[in-house]
Amino acid sequence: MAAEVIIPRLGWSMEEGIFTGWLFAPGDLVRRGQALFTLEGEKATQDIEAIDGGVLHIAPDAPRTGQVVAVGKLIGMLCGPNELPVWNNLAPTSQHDQSSNKSILTKPVAVAAPPSVRRLARKMGIDLNAIQPSWPGGRIGLHDLESDSITKSIKPPFAKTESALITPRARRYASQNNVDCNDLIGTGRNGRIREKDVINHVGGVNVSSSGVKVATSGLRRAIARNMVISRMQTVPVTLTTKADATSLLAFRASLKQQNGILTPTINDIVLLLMAKALVLHPNLAAQWHESHIILPHQDGFHLGLAVDSALGLVVPVIRNVPQLPLEVLAEQTRMLIKKARENNLQQSEISGGVFTLSNLGNFGIDHFNPVINYPECSIMGIGLIRQEAFPDTNGNVVFRPMLPLSLTFDHRIVDGAPAARFLQSVVTSIEEFGKS
Repeated sequence: MAAEVIIPRLGWSMEEGIFTGWLFAPGDLVRRGQALFTLEGEKATQDIEAIDGGVLHIAPDAPRTGQVVAVGKLIGMLCGPNELPVWNNLAPTSQHDQSSNKSILTKPVAVAAPPSVRRLARKMGIDLNAIQPSWPGGRIGLHDLESDSITKSIKPPFAKTESALITPRARRYASQNNVDCNDLIGTGRNGRIREKDVINHVGGVNVSSSGVKVATSGLRRAIARNMVISRMQTVPVTLTTKADATSLLAFRASLKQQNGILTPTINDIVLLLMAKALVLHPNLAAQWHESHIILPHQDGFHLGLAVDSALGLVVPVIRNVPQLPLEVLAEQTRMLIKKARENNLQQSEISGGVFTLSNLGNFGIDHFNPVINYPECSIMGIGLIRQEAFPDTNGNVVFRPMLPLSLTFDHRIVDGAPAARFLQSVVTSIEEFGKS
């Protein structure tokens, strides 16, 4: 029996990806588990393996290399040696009766959910009928809206549904380049979209009399989606303080003088110290699920590091940080930062984090309010180390390098006092680092 080849979902909020090419030619024999094609998701490019074997047949409307394609789209089939694909009988949004080969459309059923859940679902563009309820009696709670199982029903925020005025030439060019006409600004009469508007959009820029519209990338849309969900789903509170970085800087300076030693960055050291503090304060690494919270396993303290890449914000994840030697942690962060800036991260390298570190010190920023990387509970921001004046015991003025710290946490999970104790623990670790 023929096996369908469809575009998979590489991330929980992914709605579309960029098809980057087949790894087999039409007519080639593909074995189960072999990499069949590559797909660029929201933050990573990944080889997609065949879930079955057979002779590859590519769908007539399969995407071209570099083309945006929706999750769930059928792009090919793996058939037996003497079997041919039947494209016309496919109906991705319906269930098929195998005995009669007739499509049985699914019928929505009423679901039980409180008004707050219904309002949030409308804002997120979620069909409640597509969610599996977890509360007794089939009732849907807020935590059900966080489940991976709902992502198929999530629509891009503020998506337009109205039909745009467009010339036939523009519509044809838009169809050839997989462009949604509702995303365009028309420069013709009464806002009519012309062919040049589509051409400019494909090139990344759409010019109108009111300004310039720059097309957003899949990564930019993913960042926007996650930030909106973070604001809707968390109660963020930020605490700020400073740590004396004298010992930390002295330790780094001593490593720089040793040949063959990889000098860890400030990020590397703070990541390690935060991870050790999280083991003692695990609620800062928890996840909220309405009726319960989930704490990480002892070997599950995976920390994310916010990286500024040419494509946008990317957060690679370092696994099991508390148990890593500092030099190993430094090697891993360098490798992941390099891959992030080359747009070469795998999905496994950007998932599973329980806490994130963001550093804006290179831009001269002191304190700031970082946005929680949902569904995580907390994020730490560090700023620029500055020399500040302090009186010593003799009344003289001395200067110390002070490192600003900004901790944002979800008040649903953590109260102010426990969060302050965690922050205090990090400060103490920084100030005592390298002394023993």
